[in-house]
Amino acid sequence: MTTENLKVLYITNYPMDSSASAAIRNRSIIEGLKQCGCSIYTLTRKPQVANSIKGIKEFYFYDNSIAYKVANKVKRDESSFLWKLRVNLAKIISKMNIYDNQRVLIKNLDKLKLDVDEFDFVISSSDSKVSHLIVDILIHNKTIKASKWIQYWGDPFYADINEKPLVPTKFIRKEEERVLNKADYIFYTSPFTLRQQKELFVNSAPKMHFIPTPYIEPRYYESFNNKKYTVGYYGSYFKKDRNLMPLYNVANKMKNINFEFIGSTDLNFVQTKNILVKPQVSSEEILNYEAKCDLLICVGNKSSSHQIPGKLYHFAATNKPILFIYEKGSEEIANFFSNYSRYYFCENDTKEIEGTLKQIMDSPSISASPIEEFKSCYVARKVLEIING
Repeated sequence: MTTENLKVLYITNYPMDSSASAAIRNRSIIEGLKQCGCSIYTLTRKPQVANSIKGIKEFYFYDNSIAYKVANKVKRDESSFLWKLRVNLAKIISKMNIYDNQRVLIKNLDKLKLDVDEFDFVISSSDSKVSHLIVDILIHNKTIKASKWIQYWGDPFYADINEKPLVPTKFIRKEEERVLNKADYIFYTSPFTLRQQKELFVNSAPKMHFIPTPYIEPRYYESFNNKKYTVGYYGSYFKKDRNLMPLYNVANKMKNINFEFIGSTDLNFVQTKNILVKPQVSSEEILNYEAKCDLLICVGNKSSSHQIPGKLYHFAATNKPILFIYEKGSEEIANFFSNYSRYYFCENDTKEIEGTLKQIMDSPSISASPIEEFKSCYVARKVLEIING
């Protein structure tokens, strides 16, 4: 099977213009498939700007949920009462279900009408995992027809460190097994998650593969002469997911460095002369901060997780040095990325971070350039080669 003119339907809950890591991953793999000659159709929540990606046909879910109406009436001000109420209610309800609050989309699938309904491949991409359930329903109801169903998992289900619902884990595992059994191909963004999943779900193991999270285009920045050395952490940092307190303690101690913390959080970091604290901003604003910083920082997930933070892949598109701060027990992730001679590494400890920052400033030792293997066209070709056998 050639890749020219393959019709691919890509389904995800995120709108295509979202700045979330999962949305960036989706846009990147779609761009790669386009470059390989595939005809791309997407089914997503409606973005702020419709048809924002050139060269693809966009379909949107019919969403008449209360949460969606509130979100569209209320500007995303994370300090507002209505926004906090919406987020907290969604969290409580999600804890009592296997699937998260995106499952509201399922109620309206019978109203979904697509101009095109036959495809060579359908790709369901999580997060949210509801996308896999949606494809299962659409195929069962014969709303769409596809020769192959490809499941693209950012995080696993049963072993997901970020989601701990009140539902007994045996039911989550059973549902994950049911969904995996229906796929023709399954892709994970971490080789360690792949290994774990193959051990957990033996029947589906032959269908499972690893691909790195791609980026669309390399980002080359000119040197920016900061008066102070500037390091940037750009992304969410909720305390249940990752521990930024050691880095914040270092920021309060090393007054000769500017630290930027930009992203959604439930921590009360205090802004000072050398510490900038901002909530989540647009992807365009993030790129402006990224261009002016001297060092990009990625903090790993809590505990000895098999999951790889998306930022480790996204930052690899730049010619900026990257510091990966990992938790004890996650050394194999650091070892994996050390093969690229692109990153600095240290354990998530105040003294370790302080010492590493001093070393990086005094005697930089890596050549910062984009990693070719993570380019979208490279990753998409790998996916198509696996599917075509």
